[in-house]
Amino acid sequence: MPVTNTESKLPSDSYGALLREIKNRIRSAQYAALRAVNRELIELYWDIGRLIVERQAGQTWGRAVVQNLAKDLQLEFPGVAGFSAPNLYKMRQFYEALRKRHGYTPGDGWRRPSGNC
Repeated sequence: MPVTNTESKLPSDSYGALLREIKNRIRSAQYAALRAVNRELIELYWDIGRLIVERQAGQTWGRAVVQNLAKDLQLEFPGVAGFSAPNLYKMRQFYEALRKRHGYTPGDGWRRPSGNC
């Protein structure tokens, strides 16, 4: 059975302050974790796009390679969304757009450039 404020005999103002502090800390940690996950996914998508572009440069690989990659990745990672052929093409476009327009690399911290993007 959960302990309530009255059962614990804590002054309500100090208990309330403690509860608020813990809630704020939990929310802060959740937000930091979401940012870290997003950063990792952006770097992953950028890197997948880079790998596809680099392998296709000077090769006779066409659209079939992306279709095959999508099929093989979906077999290897069942239940993980995001590795369809259209998404792989978007990762390729993402890499090319950031590289050509802004010269971005993952080490740049993924800051939004000034001006229109």
